[in-house]
Amino acid sequence: ATYHAAVAGPDGTVRTTSANVVLSAPLPYTISGKVLGAGTVPSDTYVYVFAYANNGDDTTVVSYQYLAGSEDYSLTLPAGTYKLMVNVWPETDAYPNTWYGGADYASATVVDVTVANSIINITLP
Repeated sequence: ATYHAAVAGPDGTVRTTSANVVLSAPLPYTISGKVLGAGTVPSDTYVYVFAYANNGDDTTVVSYQYLAGSEDYSLTLPAGTYKLMVNVWPETDAYPNTWYGGADYASATVVDVTVANSIINITLP
């Protein structure tokens, strides 16, 4: 779009200018995949997406999906870095919280969706 601006100088002279400006929002990306297990994925299963800051201290949930007995998930997110966790409700010894690529938030694998979509399969114990 072309925008015009007018500015009055100290002597009262009005000067105008115009500029072509392109406004764009960050592209959304998708993290998708399957939650896999030894058998059928329990019906009350959730995939949680946590924000990941460079210092690793941000454990804010930015999105989640209830699977309702399905093994497939797909979440649309802004460009960024994230960590994924699968939670089966209620949590039991058979189905503890399962982090993608690690035992807990600190050791989980960082998923980078700043340039492309990601397909991540997460296997329950």
